[in-house]
Amino acid sequence: RSEAFKKLLDDKKVDPDMRWEEAMKIIINDERYKAFKSVGERKATFQEWCDKKRKQLKEQALMDRRRAREDFMAMLSEREEITVNMSYKKAVPYIERDSRFTAIETERDRENLFE
Repeated sequence: RSEAFKKLLDDKKVDPDMRWEEAMKIIINDERYKAFKSVGERKATFQEWCDKKRKQLKEQALMDRRRAREDFMAMLSEREEITVNMSYKKAVPYIERDSRFTAIETERDRENLFE
């Protein structure tokens, strides 16, 4: 029962930061909503799912940032135009259109990684 209810939350793309009342409006018309007989069980399972989903999203974001940094460093080593003594500002025109450059969210982060 619990897994069916959690799958419902996933399938309906419920945001784990939603309040119960907001999520309920999205899922109430699905048969899986009735997996539990009581509202208390639904709410508890919803809260458990939210906590787990937030943790998963946080871990995924961390992995994505780590991957973006690795890809950025690989891009720098692949570009023959960029030399060890080159400043960040001089290097930018060679790499600014590369998706690995834009994958790093802020200019400050790009510059820090470059140095």
